[in-house]
Amino acid sequence: MPTTVDEILEDVFLQLVPRADKSRLRLLLGFFAEYWLRVFKLRISLYDGDIELATISDAVGFNSTVHMFSTIRGLEVFSDLTVMVGDAQQGCTAQMIAEITGLPRETVRRKLKKLVESNYLTTTEDGRYIYRPGVLLEEPYLSAILELERITLEFINRCLATGVGDVKVIRSRDDAPGDGQ
Repeated sequence: MPTTVDEILEDVFLQLVPRADKSRLRLLLGFFAEYWLRVFKLRISLYDGDIELATISDAVGFNSTVHMFSTIRGLEVFSDLTVMVGDAQQGCTAQMIAEITGLPRETVRRKLKKLVESNYLTTTEDGRYIYRPGVLLEEPYLSAILELERITLEFINRCLATGVGDVKVIRSRDDAPGDGQ
């Protein structure tokens, strides 16, 4: 049984893989540009048009939870939005966020303070920043997450429907565990 995300990917039945030629790359570029602009607009709408605030918030969320992406157990816990991961967040400093985003540390520090004051982020006992437990279940964040899911699946389905990439069978269902093998 797989225990890491990489092992899961090795064990899937189908994968979308790059084409051997350039015949569909312009479609990919167009679909991705539209997708990215829709995500961009959605993200900044949560922060009154402040792209730096949105970027810093995303960087805190990612950096605080990225360690949960690599194991099956971490994915199980992290994937369910109703499970609070407050204590499991590792937190990050203003310096870490400045390095991740390329933004000046003073700008990051100022924006982190604003995110804490708005009750979106909180700090740990050692002064690191994390998402306030439960904030993603509140409006307007929950609606934005649901919209993000919708537009992401739309992007993936467009790629599949138009042949951007090839679908590759990794193994046949006849080889699936539980089929007498």
